[in-house]
Amino acid sequence: MKISFINIVFFLFILCVSYFITAQGIVTSVNASDVNIREGPGLDKKIIDHLQKGEELILIDVRGDWYYVEYGENKNGWIFKDFIVSATPVVKNTQVIINTPVPVLPEEKIVFATNSGIKIINNDGTNLKDLTTVEGDNFPVWSPDGKRIVFINYREGRCLYIINRDGTGRKKIAENLSVMPYAEWAKIGKIMFFAVEFVENLYYTNIFTLIEGGMVKNISQKKDNSDSHPLMAPDNSLIAFCSRRDRNSEVYVMKPDGTNQRNLTVHPAEDIPGAWSKSSKSIVFTSNRDSDYKSLKVTPAPREIYLVKVETLQTINLTDNSGDDYNPVVSPDGNRILFLSHRDRINDYASIFVMKSTGKDVIEITDIKGDKSNISWAPGGSEFVFQLNQDGKNYIYIMNIKGKNKPFLLSEGFSPQWCPKQ
Repeated sequence: MKISFINIVFFLFILCVSYFITAQGIVTSVNASDVNIREGPGLDKKIIDHLQKGEELILIDVRGDWYYVEYGENKNGWIFKDFIVSATPVVKNTQVIINTPVPVLPEEKIVFATNSGIKIINNDGTNLKDLTTVEGDNFPVWSPDGKRIVFINYREGRCLYIINRDGTGRKKIAENLSVMPYAEWAKIGKIMFFAVEFVENLYYTNIFTLIEGGMVKNISQKKDNSDSHPLMAPDNSLIAFCSRRDRNSEVYVMKPDGTNQRNLTVHPAEDIPGAWSKSSKSIVFTSNRDSDYKSLKVTPAPREIYLVKVETLQTINLTDNSGDDYNPVVSPDGNRILFLSHRDRINDYASIFVMKSTGKDVIEITDIKGDKSNISWAPGGSEFVFQLNQDGKNYIYIMNIKGKNKPFLLSEGFSPQWCPKQ
């Protein structure tokens, strides 16, 4: 077959262009605002960054409608073709590895509630699915292994249910729960603890245990007082809980069978347990003890976040600020604490802050307008999810902890919780 000189020249031209595109990198830029950069070529891949209009890109590789690009200070990711300016013939040298496969990280799941039931979604906003479609399903809590979810339904007599993470196996496991339920799994995932009301007196609650496949048992055994908010220690040795048996809120601990109940805080102020330390040797809690707590009924007293050591009862003020600090949530590695605070005294809503577990290096993460609640750490400790109420509507947002940055809107909903394992 005869090949013309023109065809040969054209073939060599294509080879040269291919070389410049894949081995050198063509300079271009983003043509829109808030453009997603993903870890792989596809809408189902995790969002790892956001770029703004005009930011420079270097095109490195192409897969269908997706471009693998370099941007910023040696950052890389995938962008959809419609969000870049047409490539110019300006070539910029850059170190490139052609067709290097991008590692695909496991999808991280977040469960949350809506008015129409419980939903589950990937942390990049993809793969939204209904787990239940029953009105009244709320307060979902993951099992430690990430395979099951326990939740409550108010519309069916305040019953406790359990369901598999794929939405199968819905099963009722307890009835007549309290108006403010708080379910907690043992870290081995075989036992569940929760606060329920006494039928004869709706104002009092106790801590109950439910062994998988077994019967419900009252373990706090204080019928005339309110015990609530059970928190299992990471080593499964103790349960912390809030009790009003001393006519004010105190932080108590007991063994998983209900024995050896001890008051750790012993103070006339209001002390509310928040989270265990990773070592299981101390508990982070909220208290108004360093303010004028005696006038609480007239003027709400500012709270602080404290740490109490289980063995010595030594108490340390971690925040020590004149503002209102509350709702501490300890990171999976135990090194940091997220919390809410009104310390700036400018807005009528709290901001989210992060600090080291020692109380040092306090950083404001976000002051986005609205009431924030239900903070839940990602298992890796670099991100967290929270609920935001704005003008009566609830939204689920994700943020990282590197300082003030723009939250990522995940969905409408409430009561979010990040899966502890993938």
